[in-house]
Amino acid sequence: MGLSETVAVISALIAAISVWINIRVVNRQIDLQTEELRAAVDMEKTRWLGDALAVFAEAEAVCLTDRETAIATGTHLRLAQRFSILADQGRISFPNLRPEDRGRENPEAYQGIRQPAINAVILAHDVMQGLAELGGADGAAVQTLLFDCRRVLVSEVQRSVDPRRREQALRAQNLRSAAERDVSRGEIRRIIGAVRAFGVSRLSFTTAPPPQAPPPASAARQAITPPAPPPRAAPEATVEEATVADGQNGAASQTRPSDDKPEG
Repeated sequence: MGLSETVAVISALIAAISVWINIRVVNRQIDLQTEELRAAVDMEKTRWLGDALAVFAEAEAVCLTDRETAIATGTHLRLAQRFSILADQGRISFPNLRPEDRGRENPEAYQGIRQPAINAVILAHDVMQGLAELGGADGAAVQTLLFDCRRVLVSEVQRSVDPRRREQALRAQNLRSAAERDVSRGEIRRIIGAVRAFGVSRLSFTTAPPPQAPPPASAARQAITPPAPPPRAAPEATVEEATVADGQNGAASQTRPSDDKPEG
């Protein structure tokens, strides 16, 4: 198998693994978006439960302390009105079940059977609204009734939110992330093994040579300054020039007096 075929096979393998990883990532994102939407709905239910518990606490305090004063000032009616508002708000998170079986003549939100969480709030509304009609009823017994309604409400909201399921989902998500990391490492090792099997790992990739240190100033000056040219030799005289020169020298010797002849 040639180099081009080897590179093509490895490229196809890498592309297939990339597609598989992308599919896993997309599925994980869908799961995360679903979990985020569920968490937002659970947050609304938890916030509504907190508001309801605050009203329950006020109503129970009224029943245990000064019920006659609360009836005289109309506090019980204000609490009953708040329970009614909470019940209508809770219908968004806890809508009626089987709307086709009961109350078809009512508005859509009030058709069907109420869920236990809404029933608990409505029962507390009825207790506070009829507090004056209870007369000499024991305040502790009324408070116990409200306490039971509150416990039902908390249990129903907890069952709907299911915090245990959330913890299990987070734990499973952590395990899935760890497994995906292990799978990714395994795929990378598989790719490296395939590359080594096809001999591509023996390919050498040229890299730029490391930068060299600049030469010293004297060496740079010597490299830049050209060498001096050698001295030029004097040109040799031609035959004619040599003959003329010899004739001139002979004439000069004849006219010059001899140093050996004494003067007279």
